[in-house]
Amino acid sequence: LYGAPERWDLNDGAVTVKNEHTIWRFDWEQNWIRGLDTLVTVNFQDRPRDRHSPSTSITNFDVDGDGLVDRAMRVNWRRDDYTVDARTYEAMAKYTFTTGKLEHGFLARFQKRTYDDRSLTYRSPTTQDSYVKLSGVSDWSNNYARPPAGLTYNEVFKNSGMWDNTSDLRQYSASYMPKLTTDHGVYRFTYGVIRSKQVKTDGRPFDDATWLLPDPVPPSAIQPEGGARRILANDLQEGTTTLAGVSYSPNDTFTFYGVVTGSFRPTSVRNSFGEILPPRRGDTTETGLKFDNLFNGLVSGTVSYYNTEEYNNNKLEPNIPRSTSLATDGLPLFTYDPAANVWTQRPGAVFDPNGPRGDQVAVGRYGSEGWDAELVFRVARRAQAVVSYTYIDAGVLYDPDPRQIGRIDSNTAKHTIGVFGKYWFTQDALKGLNL
Repeated sequence: LYGAPERWDLNDGAVTVKNEHTIWRFDWEQNWIRGLDTLVTVNFQDRPRDRHSPSTSITNFDVDGDGLVDRAMRVNWRRDDYTVDARTYEAMAKYTFTTGKLEHGFLARFQKRTYDDRSLTYRSPTTQDSYVKLSGVSDWSNNYARPPAGLTYNEVFKNSGMWDNTSDLRQYSASYMPKLTTDHGVYRFTYGVIRSKQVKTDGRPFDDATWLLPDPVPPSAIQPEGGARRILANDLQEGTTTLAGVSYSPNDTFTFYGVVTGSFRPTSVRNSFGEILPPRRGDTTETGLKFDNLFNGLVSGTVSYYNTEEYNNNKLEPNIPRSTSLATDGLPLFTYDPAANVWTQRPGAVFDPNGPRGDQVAVGRYGSEGWDAELVFRVARRAQAVVSYTYIDAGVLYDPDPRQIGRIDSNTAKHTIGVFGKYWFTQDALKGLNL
């Protein structure tokens, strides 16, 4: 059983933020009968965040009550309440048995991951005290450096940052892993199939209205029992990937291996029409050499080469029509039928590129290849030194915009070198301690 509660606060003038992050994990491993091993893992994560900040606008208002309209700034205090609730359930079972020189291994795995994120925004009421008289265009009153004492939030209002979304991802996998022992060495094979299915629901906590609520706001008023959520979109993404691998160990020191895998990553990104983008897919090939106990056990390590290609990367295409685009006649380019939930381009309408444009799309192909090496040196009886090096050659292989071809992800380093050491104690009160 593992638990890790965290909390950190930010107090920066007019903005205050309180963050909490709690992780609980439970693992249960059981050997039921000879050859059958099972593992059950449950993981809980909660990440609430509470943020207070001023929301200002310049307006005209009689601040001092003398009958004259003043140039004023209206200040409404906002409280953004954001919560993430994640749950992961995983179960694995492995069964092995031997027939002659062949050892059979079967692995079954199930994973269910639920993700619920919710954002609400509260606003303080607008009163006479919400206005500050300005002597200049951008004056700031010191009276609003922090939320005033006794401030109440009795209004929940709709904005673009208000949502109540959920996603449910389920994965089923099965693998067969035979091992053949011969006079020339040991051969291992792996073949597996993974089936992924994700259901994502986008919604809002309320309908399109401003809700005035008492202070303090009771939870039942925010989302009544049974859920008062308006569903905006509900989408299903599913796909199948495979894994195949082979290795050969001529002796206890060297192992040559090769692996081919496919990847399927559901996405949560939608375009302006409310359509969820296609999932990301990819293929990876890796070959390498593992060695152990070289030079009388002084050196162990791995050297490998890999090649990866990923498709359907999400990006903003700036010059294509979006749901709010206009036609050359000044009218909307698309019409929406709420009953059928369908967007249709008006017959004969021509897209006006000078109006609103740009939308999220899934296009292109991104590739990376390189070498990875890790060496473990036993420098003393109770000390190790590990040296690692990674070389990556990555970039965009295809994109509708030719200028993007060859572009490298800003988070990708071409060369990465790592060095660290480990020392463990075996005597007295420090026994079991590693540094």
